[in-house]
Amino acid sequence: MSKDDLKILKLLKVNTRDSNALKEINTQINKLKKDGFEELSIEIKSKLDANLKNSGFSKRTFDKIKQVQDLPDWVVLDLLNSTGTLKGSGYDKRIKNAKN
Repeated sequence: MSKDDLKILKLLKVNTRDSNALKEINTQINKLKKDGFEELSIEIKSKLDANLKNSGFSKRTFDKIKQVQDLPDWVVLDLLNSTGTLKGSGYDKRIKNAKN
C-alpha cells in the first residue's frame, strides 16, 4: 500500500481509559474487514508533554535536540526512548563492517 494512495475514510478516537475501547476498536476493524478492506493504516497520536512526562524526559532536552538537529517530534522521542537499547547488540561493529 503506497502512502500516496491512502485517503482518510474514517477517524476513530479512543480514550484508553474507556473500558470499552478495545471492544470498539475490534468492532470497527471487523466492520472494515466485512466491507472488504484488507489493510489498515493506524496512526497513534498523543500530547507531546504527556509523552515526555510519562517517559521521564526533560522538555528542555527534547527542545534542544529538536532545535539543533531539526528533527520531527516523533524522531526525537524515538531517539530518547532508544537510549541504551543498542548497547551490547554489536550494532556499531555491524554498521562499520557493512558491505556497500
